Amino acid sequence: DCKTSDKTRETSVQRTIEENIIEQSFEIDLDKKVTYARMPFKMDPIKYLTNLWNGSNNNFKCALKVFEQQRSKPLEVRRATVNFHKEVADKGFVVPVSTLSLEVRKLIEKAKLCHYLLWRTVFKPDSISTPARIVVDPTMSGLNHTLAKGVNCLNSMYQICINWRSYCVALTADISKMYNTIKLYETEYPYMLYLWSENLDPQEEWEIWCYVCVTYGLVSSGNVTTAALRRIATIFKDRYPLAYVTLLSHTYMDDISEGANSHEEAKEILRQIELVIPNAGFKLKVSCMTGEQPTEKASPDGIYTSFCGYKWACLPDLMRIGFCE
Repeated sequence: DCKTSDKTRETSVQRTIEENIIEQSFEIDLDKKVTYARMPFKMDPIKYLTNLWNGSNNNFKCALKVFEQQRSKPLEVRRATVNFHKEVADKGFVVPVSTLSLEVRKLIEKAKLCHYLLWRTVFKPDSISTPARIVVDPTMSGLNHTLAKGVNCLNSMYQICINWRSYCVALTADISKMYNTIKLYETEYPYMLYLWSENLDPQEEWEIWCYVCVTYGLVSSGNVTTAALRRIATIFKDRYPLAYVTLLSHTYMDDISEGANSHEEAKEILRQIELVIPNAGFKLKVSCMTGEQPTEKASPDGIYTSFCGYKWACLPDLMRIGFCE
């Protein structure tokens, strides 16, 4: 049986070890209502990346080359990128290194290794809030190879949909900027540097910026954020049992779903979720319920919202496959 083979067992053990690394990489401060994380390294990143970069303690030259490629993109692409960057900067997810405290700047300057994130712009036309976004590629720079990925802890999308449609009232909700909600300890900043200029004009001087939170692209981000969400649900399990079941069993990344036998029950589930997740820094962006009109944030056309690859008209409670043009 392939499931009991030595190779499969070895992989399973390694993933379990990585999952433990991830569980130990973050803490939830209930007083401050913030989740803090460090990079869940499974190996010595300095030794590995220095060897990968041919003895250098940074990948600045590679980052600069990729950055200049982004600054050579068409004007409309650069404008969309600048708009997205302004949004995440305004939310405090990224900051210029020059604005950090003297103590933190010295920490970065004296770091044994400085890793620069390589980034590009991608477009998601069906997204209302962020049609254009910056995506980092830590695999290209080698950082992802040093990070624990852990086991696949995502719930089955198929089972989520079955449960969701098994009740008279369906409920969906979306967690706002789920990854970015988790803040990084300052000791991790040297691994999260990147190059930027105000308008991405090729003639502008570049400067060094830094992600101060978890972000997409890191191989560990999905499991770290999911583990944090499940931990806060478990902490408040006895007080808010409905939220516990939903967050552990019927949530796929930042997409929450649940079914209920009445609107009152569905609203109670939503109320409990809204009371639980802010204790770890999370908050809901939108929610939709059977028989209700979707908000502008949830629906581009005022009719359909998206969930698990489907388009759902929540007012009449009709579904169709979510094709994108």
